[in-house]
Amino acid sequence: MSDPINSASRILQLLEKTPKTPVNTIALDVWAEVFSIEEGKQATRAHKVSNCLYLTNIEISVIRKQLAQTNFPEKIYLPPVSNLEEAFSAFLLPHGWANTIQYLTDNTITALTYWAAILPNEENLIGGDELEELSKLLSELEVLTMESKLPISLLDLINHQIELIRKAIQNYPISGAKGLRSAAISVYGELLIFKEEINSHPSEETSKFRVIWDKLLKTIDNAETIDKGISLSLKAIEFFNKIT
Repeated sequence: MSDPINSASRILQLLEKTPKTPVNTIALDVWAEVFSIEEGKQATRAHKVSNCLYLTNIEISVIRKQLAQTNFPEKIYLPPVSNLEEAFSAFLLPHGWANTIQYLTDNTITALTYWAAILPNEENLIGGDELEELSKLLSELEVLTMESKLPISLLDLINHQIELIRKAIQNYPISGAKGLRSAAISVYGELLIFKEEINSHPSEETSKFRVIWDKLLKTIDNAETIDKGISLSLKAIEFFNKIT
């Protein structure tokens, strides 16, 4: 039986990626490496890292809520949860790494390891090959849009959808499959709004997007441990079947 995949296990994996670095290294640089952010411009890098820390704190809040529903006394789980919130604070980004690791005590890591094992399994693992294939399809569609004859409004729509899905893929180590599902729901909403315009402009771009959409939904459905992705998949198939 495989280990559970949940908010705690994802945070634990992130912490396992923290490099061995001098304590005076700026926290921003450490987190940029953990989150695989390769951005030379300091302001942009700080913004991207801050967003990753924000998403991580959402996962910490999930852990807090899940633990509150157990029989564990607050005095046992609140201190390590609070330590995680402090460690993943964007306020520490300009400071030395020592200010961050003071919160990542052995007790905190031990508690996180235990929570990862006992909290409910949220999803099945999505393989790196699946995400890489999805990323490749997005890049191919992006190339198509560069020389496209579609109206600007449709091109803006497609490029925005590419951005939504790509961000969800990049944030998968933090948010898991639910991040992909949120992106899919946002994309689907936009498709409904632009339905008539899409129907009026059948193209290679919309055909390619259908391939991406099908791949995204299959990936989500395979990852989820319950059938909450099925209705979205059926609606998507119905929508695209109406496109000539």
